[in-house]
Amino acid sequence: LSEVDLTHANMRGVDLRDADLRGVELPIFLESADLRGANMEGMSLIGARLWHANLEGANLKFANLTSAYLSAANLQGADLQGARLTSHLDGADLSNANLSNANLSNANLWRALIHNTNLSGADLRNANTSGVDFSGNHPGVLSFSDIIPLLANLTNIDLTNIDQTSSTQTDTPPRLSITSYPIRFNGTDVTFADLRGADLSGAGLANINFTGADFRNAVLCGADLTGAALNNADLTGATIHQNQSRAQELIKLGAMPACR
Repeated sequence: LSEVDLTHANMRGVDLRDADLRGVELPIFLESADLRGANMEGMSLIGARLWHANLEGANLKFANLTSAYLSAANLQGADLQGARLTSHLDGADLSNANLSNANLSNANLWRALIHNTNLSGADLRNANTSGVDFSGNHPGVLSFSDIIPLLANLTNIDLTNIDQTSSTQTDTPPRLSITSYPIRFNGTDVTFADLRGADLSGAGLANINFTGADFRNAVLCGADLTGAALNNADLTGATIHQNQSRAQELIKLGAMPACR
């Protein structure tokens, strides 16, 4: 199909399984198309309508999907390395997909499924991650350093089995704010997490294992740390409310009662 112009063809529900579509001019409307195993590496799919499309196992490396509509699309096992995915991915299934170094900034990931998904190096800034399900990710697949860019938007997210030990982050992260969201990380294990400078004001952090975590210069004003494990955590320079729960214990770990 190389160099074929299908721009004006009606491709709704079309069967293009395992097709090599590189160089093909595809139409915008590909709703419910069967593109399992198709090769679309490097293709421009700007604004494509791919609602409910089946892209399982498709090769979309370095594809440009800016403003594409992938709502409820099946992207299980798809290769999206380096792809531009500033797209509508609400309800999409990205289980087992490779999203390493993909650009997901400003993407709509509402209720997307991200199970065993490779997000290493992915740009998730300003993405809408409400209701995203990260559960089932095995250690090494989704690292805590990958979660850092999400802290401004996380809500109703299950972070079970997140692996933070592989974090390679060495520089102090930019100040992160989650004060506008009903964050709940209850029961998560984020031992030795790097949370330097993070703004965790009012966050629900109950029962989390923060053993060895680095909270230096973090803002913990009103954060709920009930039952959280803080063994060997470093709170040097972190700010808290003088009368918040566990204040005296936090002060002994280096925190300052400087919140107003």
